[in-house]
Amino acid sequence: MRKLLGVLLCTLLLGMASLAQAKIDIMDQFAEAMMTSDTTLLEKLLAPTFVYIGSNGHIYDKEHLLADLKNNQLNIDRLRLTNVRRSMYGTATVSTGNAEILGKQIHALPKGLQRYTMVVEEGKQGLKLVRV
Repeated sequence: MRKLLGVLLCTLLLGMASLAQAKIDIMDQFAEAMMTSDTTLLEKLLAPTFVYIGSNGHIYDKEHLLADLKNNQLNIDRLRLTNVRRSMYGTATVSTGNAEILGKQIHALPKGLQRYTMVVEEGKQGLKLVRV
């Protein structure tokens, strides 16, 4: 009985770690897609209601973010996410942390260490970024 309980507990913990890793992976995939202007991957990662509020105050929806990346009006050379803290609210996970950004944009883009918040929601089509 003790062994069975131990196996069940280990399985549960591994399952929770896998879910946490999946949420981390979407953040890493987002950062990589932004640095490589991979609009195909971003199309899959971003929810239809996606909103990006830049540190310079410029607001993008999904369509305009992808268009600026395709037209080279937004180029991110470095996007490094650190000190991530997560909170779950139903099917949504809110992640906050630091973002080190270096890039060029037609709108003024600050450089250096910044604070960020990401919202990832799990729905019928898997994990989707809702807000950055």
